Amino acid sequence: MKKTIGKSILVAIAMGLLSTSYVLADTLDQSVTTNNSEAASNSKNIAPNVDNISAIIQKPRAQLVGWPLMTQDSARNFKGIVEVTEKLPYEAEAPSYIPFGYQLYTARIDRNDVLEVVYHKKGGSIYQDGKKFITNVMSYRMGYSVDTVRDTAYIPAEYKDFEWSEQGESGEVFYTGDPAAQLIRSITWTKDGMAYSLLFLEPVKAVDAEFYKEHIVPVKSIDSSRYELLGNYPITKTSTKTIDEYNKELMERYRWYDQLDNGDIVHHNVDASTNDFGYDLQIPSYMPKDYAVRDVKAKDHDVLEIVYTETGRNGEYGPKLTFSNTDIVYRMGWAIDTVVKPILEKTKYNAKDAVSFTTPNGISVHTLSSSKDAIQIAYWEKDNKVYMLYFASLRTQDYVSKIVDSVGSLSNVASDDTRLRGDRNDKQHVEENDAKNVKQNDEPDWPHYETIGLPWRTVN
Repeated sequence: MKKTIGKSILVAIAMGLLSTSYVLADTLDQSVTTNNSEAASNSKNIAPNVDNISAIIQKPRAQLVGWPLMTQDSARNFKGIVEVTEKLPYEAEAPSYIPFGYQLYTARIDRNDVLEVVYHKKGGSIYQDGKKFITNVMSYRMGYSVDTVRDTAYIPAEYKDFEWSEQGESGEVFYTGDPAAQLIRSITWTKDGMAYSLLFLEPVKAVDAEFYKEHIVPVKSIDSSRYELLGNYPITKTSTKTIDEYNKELMERYRWYDQLDNGDIVHHNVDASTNDFGYDLQIPSYMPKDYAVRDVKAKDHDVLEIVYTETGRNGEYGPKLTFSNTDIVYRMGWAIDTVVKPILEKTKYNAKDAVSFTTPNGISVHTLSSSKDAIQIAYWEKDNKVYMLYFASLRTQDYVSKIVDSVGSLSNVASDDTRLRGDRNDKQHVEENDAKNVKQNDEPDWPHYETIGLPWRTVN
């Protein structure tokens, strides 16, 4: 289906409307606030007819998994666009505006002399609930024909995107996305004998997509200091740190809870630690399936610290657990300065970045994360105590809320619940277990486990 967008809207977008999500190419860190709602409301809201056969040319590739961050077969990567322009038989053009917070990830020469530039959001989350997800990515392609610039891993049907076209000033413009919601996933067009394409893994507003489209300019006209647009970031001074120093920093930042400080008392169950504190212990009565207490620490300043590890198999508790990047750490104590602040310093989080939400039970929780559904640290106050949760793998608000709302008296957890209380290590319990686990050949039936260490930095 074809339809015409009013020229007045395009002119307003290109000349007057600058969203705060745009990064300007001519001035550093400059942004102008605007309201695009009026232009968006005036746009026609017509659902297109979807052809049975996609207009997107889908040519077989040897490797497309992970595109656009991963390289397609036959494509060559460069650190910046300028390097690519020297290899292309035409004058390269590139976006002079990109979404706020984005920066160049890589520039490539794909087959058929196609320029491909990938931008990503610096610091954007890659893992959510322990699973890999990538949305903060924009891909730009330029070449001789529409078919070659659209020859990518993107298949509209897999995203449940509509496909439609409109007549532009220089020819037909092809779109994919959700026209009813005025969201664009990709836009492809031709101009002055060349073809261009923009793809957003996270769909953008139609007015924003048009704005990016209208601000493709020759690479040579972009200020060379705009590294986020062109790449080729300045080379920083090589560190003089030794490998051991790097490894120590990694341990302190990402596995700080595995480090023992002077004065720490370590137990394998909560009950054994009750006499180490000057208050009644409060612990979670809920942890996701297959999580179990690995160890319990009584730290300085009356801070309780419990490490929960995801078990490889139901029933494998205590110290013989598989280490992974899904550990959960619970802390409790008298003050923020002793419960939360030391961890912020080790993980290099800024407390000013805290975002709050309220759990179903009415507890106000402060979180440190890149988004509301990518929480790494959560802390709250209740009954004159401070509580904290640390997630080695980013978690959602719902996930965090269930644990927060379950925190209560130790008596809320069954006395024989070794998963949430930890392994009992009293003499009677050990003897009972030994009797159960001894085979006919008198060899204990130890549970299977393995230890996976932190990926060390190595020297080439």
